[in-house]
Amino acid sequence: MNVNGRVWAELTGTTEGYPLIQRVYVANKRAYVLSYGGSIEEFDKLIDVFDAINYSVEFVH
Repeated sequence: MNVNGRVWAELTGTTEGYPLIQRVYVANKRAYVLSYGGSIEEFDKLIDVFDAINYSVEFVH
């Protein structure tokens, strides 16, 4: 997925029955990982917050 001009890999799945998303960005021999997981009931309610956090990430070199 493209976030602010940077390509992130997105992995989705479940862990112990809970939905999970991990977004990974690799730069300068480093991996940056944002993870979001939670109960099925709350997951869809808060995905917009996770997206907002992801879009707020800035990399300073």
